[in-house]
Amino acid sequence: MIFKKNLKSPLSLLETYSWSLVIAWTIIIGSLLLFGISQIRHVQREMIKKEARANFNKDQALRFWGAIHGGVYVPVTKETPSNPYLGHVPERDIKTPSGKSLTLMNPAYMLRQTMERYEDLYGVRGHLTSLKHFRPETAPDEWEKYALKKFEQGAQEIFEFTDIDGEPYFRLMSPMIAKKGCLKCHGHQGYKVGDVRGGVSVSVPMAPYLANQKRQTIVYAISFAILWVLGFTGINLATRRLRLRIGERDKAEAELQKAHEELEMRVEKRTAELKEVNEQLRKEIKERNLAEEALRESEEKYRSMMESMKDATYICSPEFHIEYMNPAMIKRIGHDATGEICHKVIYDSDTKCSWCVFDKISRGENYEYELLNPKNNHYYTISNSPIHRTDGSISKLTIFRDITEARNQREQLQQAHKMEAIGTLAGGIAHQFNNALAPITVNIDMLELDFPDEEKIAAYTKQMKNSANRMAQLTDQLLAYARGGKYQPKIVSLSDFMRHTLPLIRHTIDPSIQIDTDIPLDMFSIKADMTQMEMVLSAILANASEAMEDKGLIRVTCRNETITEETITDFPDLKPGAYVKLIIEDDGKGMDEEIRSRIFEPFFTTKFQGRGLGMAAVYGIIKNHDGGMSVYSELGKGTSVHIYLPAVEAPVKEPKKPKIEPAAIKGIGTILVIEDEEMVMDVTTAMLERLGYRVLGAKTGQEAIFIAKTFGGQIDLAILDIVLPDMDGKAIYPRIMEARPNLKILVCSGYSIEGPAQEIINAGAQGFIQKPFTIAEISEKLKEILEI
Repeated sequence: MIFKKNLKSPLSLLETYSWSLVIAWTIIIGSLLLFGISQIRHVQREMIKKEARANFNKDQALRFWGAIHGGVYVPVTKETPSNPYLGHVPERDIKTPSGKSLTLMNPAYMLRQTMERYEDLYGVRGHLTSLKHFRPETAPDEWEKYALKKFEQGAQEIFEFTDIDGEPYFRLMSPMIAKKGCLKCHGHQGYKVGDVRGGVSVSVPMAPYLANQKRQTIVYAISFAILWVLGFTGINLATRRLRLRIGERDKAEAELQKAHEELEMRVEKRTAELKEVNEQLRKEIKERNLAEEALRESEEKYRSMMESMKDATYICSPEFHIEYMNPAMIKRIGHDATGEICHKVIYDSDTKCSWCVFDKISRGENYEYELLNPKNNHYYTISNSPIHRTDGSISKLTIFRDITEARNQREQLQQAHKMEAIGTLAGGIAHQFNNALAPITVNIDMLELDFPDEEKIAAYTKQMKNSANRMAQLTDQLLAYARGGKYQPKIVSLSDFMRHTLPLIRHTIDPSIQIDTDIPLDMFSIKADMTQMEMVLSAILANASEAMEDKGLIRVTCRNETITEETITDFPDLKPGAYVKLIIEDDGKGMDEEIRSRIFEPFFTTKFQGRGLGMAAVYGIIKNHDGGMSVYSELGKGTSVHIYLPAVEAPVKEPKKPKIEPAAIKGIGTILVIEDEEMVMDVTTAMLERLGYRVLGAKTGQEAIFIAKTFGGQIDLAILDIVLPDMDGKAIYPRIMEARPNLKILVCSGYSIEGPAQEIINAGAQGFIQKPFTIAEISEKLKEILEI
């Protein structure tokens, strides 16, 4: 017989009633507690509002007092200068009989200074703001903008509970109604008496109130917790007495039922154990069959993998006998040496090799090392891994991998990264150099304009111009190496270029050195910057000349050549197509491989230190023309330089006559100069004012945007620098164009037009000029853009 507990027994009913009483008591106490906490919170918030209104009324009283008296006079100091917005007031600035200078401070400015300086005295933040502000510090934030718009619709007060800098605050804002006295300073903005001119906001820190609210809440909660415990204790004591009386009667029945349930559990447990043993036996038999099948498949896959590996692989026993060799290993030594001693077969040695790591393998450790094969100068990684046998012994798996090509590629990649990093540095130096050079070139022009008839000054400026031009050429070389030079490519015949350029360079070469040329007339045309290509030819011929101690011969050859998919592997940096090949050979002393591998490194030279970028600059120019370059040399056998330049099919244009630099072209209008370099800003301002323009200056992007938004007159053109301390030119351009859609932009930079400058021009800018520039160049560029 199975005894079951009656769910409707007196003990069960007692438990149900007692818990029902506990739940009901808990709900009553909890409801009263929540109501009390909400009242505490409500009282604290009303106190915060009261404090905010009190502070606001205090600020309003101060402003009304100032408005009634038409403002106050304060000493003129750095912190209280004359207000430019009260310039129309005749009595803005006065002097006392003692000679002390006073200036009129309007009520709003007085209130704003009071808020900013003495905020710590009472811990409340105040802010005076307006939708028609003309000071950046009075600009409204997003919440204040919303409140000001509500005031214009008739609202008398706006408030919110929010966080400021991570701390809780109560913000309150009421409108400022224009009084008659206010019109003295703000009448020009269109306000009339009674208009909403702006607003005053106060921000009260809530931390003290929240702390007080927390303390009251804790006390309130503890009181109700004690009350709940007393009620719960009473219910519990009454329930316990009733439970003792009922429990004695049910005890015997419960013990009998428990014994019967334990017996049933033992029977069920034994049955389950027998079932589990049978299931485990079936599972083990199935797993053993699967393991045997997986082992057969694994051995087959392992053998197939080893057979297909390109890396030479073999397995050696603890006794140094070869147990297995894959086809790549058999091919490497010439025969299958399974069963033979490994160091005899692999390394042709009668003794164990000095680098053998079998002791590590016997401890179950992996080991890998690199080895140079002197027979073929190839590098190999030799990986050794343990193979654990079922009898507990350990064999060694060795894999030979040829890493010669990967090693060479890694070295080439490291060299490319080094060249790229130094190229970036060269571009930055050139940019700073151009910024420093700009004031020099402009001041030279200013001297010539100021003293046109002074021969002595003209002689000085001529020498300074020549030096400035040489410095500009140096920056061109730096930018060429950085792959960012100010190139002016045009389509020319290489034949014409060589016949024109070689005689110019010839006088810089030792007369005892002979130069032979083989330049056909039917050479393809190329698109190149002639100045940069002259630098290339001059540098290579100078190096060839220096390589000869006495008389010698330099051969210059030009050929048309086509690079195909089959020959592209010899020139990985070039694309298939037609090229012009320039070969410059000398019979000088040549170079060893170590020097030849370093000739494209910046500042590397076998001559004196500080000689220049040399072949690094040449390499940068050729790469910037989408070409390729290689150098072949041996000691005692001379050097051969091969240059490939892409051919073009476009016809060669007739060269234009040299343009005579015009005199400075004067103009009229207002120009906004956006430039952070102080010297460049000063000299550009002086130059533009000399040309007749009105100049506005901005040293940061934010300042430029502010001027574009707030300047009352017309701005005809902006000269925009690319790099500024707070934002770049690309970020400034759309924001000033948003403020002034008809503004014309001249991009100016020490870098070339490629990159950010070109992006701004593509976005709509009208022109570009690179530092350094002359007065004539910029005056002509300004006239060209302003007349568009």
